[in-house]
Amino acid sequence: MTVYINVLCTKIHIQTIDGKHVGSSSSAPGMWDMIDATTEFLKADLKLLTNRLSVANLIANVGYAVRPTNITSATIAGRNLETGYPDRMQVSSDQLYEVLEPYIVAILGKVLHHMETQQVLFDEGQQLSDTITLAGDYPYLRDWDIAIETAVYEVMSRYVDVVEKPR
Repeated sequence: MTVYINVLCTKIHIQTIDGKHVGSSSSAPGMWDMIDATTEFLKADLKLLTNRLSVANLIANVGYAVRPTNITSATIAGRNLETGYPDRMQVSSDQLYEVLEPYIVAILGKVLHHMETQQVLFDEGQQLSDTITLAGDYPYLRDWDIAIETAVYEVMSRYVDVVEKPR
């Protein structure tokens, strides 16, 4: 099965290994939604005004699709909304995950919804790594493969015994 996520068009397309179309959605959040949410977080919580490119780079540097176990951080430059002067702030991967989590959950929810409504069934004992491939211009967060594997494992385990658990 291939899960194709197109970020800018917010389209999720799922097809089986033999090419059968399983489903697609155009109402999933995309990268612009994540950038806008992060920009709002920076303005409201850190009082920092910055541009979309800087926010996209921040997401690429410390964004994770699963809760990060090794907390990293990055510096983002902008203008301090209280003083009006240029400023720099540290943003941790954990802070960013909190902002992006609702969008990640929504994307994963769309994938699971299509799998269940289209009755995508799996062979008992199937290897999870042979079941799903992530493709497309998905939001550049680390560990998307782990997040999708975990979500797929949850669906698979409702129908059959799965040999392996996700990483």
